[in-house]
Amino acid sequence: MRDISRWSMAAALTIITGISAATAAEVVSTLPELVAAAHNHGLLVYVWNIDDIETLKPYLTMNLDGIGSNRPAVLIEYLKKVEGKADM
Repeated sequence: MRDISRWSMAAALTIITGISAATAAEVVSTLPELVAAAHNHGLLVYVWNIDDIETLKPYLTMNLDGIGSNRPAVLIEYLKKVEGKADM
């Protein structure tokens, strides 16, 4: 897979898929389709600077290849709680 991790999400996905998303909100709202299109082109998709749980939640079902954060401990703690509930 081609690593586009140094490109901005909006720029990379616009170039690859032809779908334009100018703001973070637009990227999030179109991201599931863009992630699928990027994966169909053999690309990896990462998001970064997801530093709180509320921001993280919409990304959890998007089949991303990675999520970067300045506060990984907060996100890991939340993910452990969510995973623990799924095991019950």
